[in-house]
Formats: sequence, structure tokens, C-alpha cells
Amino acid sequence: MSVAALTTLITSIITGIARVSKVTREALAQSLEGMAEDVRKGGLIPDELLAKVEADGDRLRNVRDQLPD
Repeated sequence: MSVAALTTLITSIITGIARVSKVTREALAQSLEGMAEDVRKGGLIPDELLAKVEADGDRLRNVRDQLPD
């Protein structure tokens, strides 16, 4: 295999990997954006659960604030 043919092959492989990576990255971004939209609408995290988590966070902050230095 000549140097030119080898260079063309390697360039093609790298270009293919870059395209797949870009598509994969774009698909992941779209998936995360869809999940974020669902979270904002309350679809993935029910309001009751969110309220409990916030209350638990407040309790933990109170406990932490009362700890001696």
C-alpha cells in the first residue's frame, strides 16, 4: 500500500470517527434537552417528591448550622 493510499485511508477513518462523534454528541444533547423539559414540566420528578427533597435539604442545613465549629 502506497503512502498516498495509506494517508487517504487514515484520513477517511478519522473523518468517519469525527462524524459519528458529532452525531452521538448531538443525539445526547437532544436527549438531555428533552429530559430537562420533562423535569421542568414535573414529568420526571413529581412535585411531592421535589417538596420532600427541599424540606429535607432545609432540615439538613439547620442541623449543619447547629454543629459546633
